[in-house]
Amino acid sequence: MLQGRYEHKGMAYVIKEMTGGPGYLVLGSPKGHLKQLGREYPSLKAADAAARRAIDQMLAETQ
Repeated sequence: MLQGRYEHKGMAYVIKEMTGGPGYLVLGSPKGHLKQLGREYPSLKAADAAARRAIDQMLAETQ
């Protein structure tokens, strides 16, 4: 089940609820910048924070 589409610093990402268990995955941005973060997160808040950190890190590396 899809939890929602979010945006941070102009990059979109999707948080997907795991089927068959508690947990969330972060899926990549439509622009292809953010790949799936390999692990699952216990809460929506944790998944969102991880996605934002990954975007911040990617942007820092490209500057």
